[in-house]
Amino acid sequence: MGQAVSIAHSTRVPRKLGDKLNVFNHPMEHVKVLTPPSEPSTRISVCRCWRSAKFPICDNSHQILQEQGIKKTAI
Repeated sequence: MGQAVSIAHSTRVPRKLGDKLNVFNHPMEHVKVLTPPSEPSTRISVCRCWRSAKFPICDNSHQILQEQGIKKTAI
């Protein structure tokens, strides 16, 4: 097992010299135009303690839990 000799096979593409490669008429170039954002992005924090009044956005309610000695960590 595993001792067999592997034989390399050559792959031939059935086409003649001068034939078109793009037979499905896909675009010749893949271009993606990236434009800068029109307004600055805003950073938000996601609540993981489930105590936020603005859930799912964090409003630092976890600090009250920490003062009470309750530790909330990521799941």
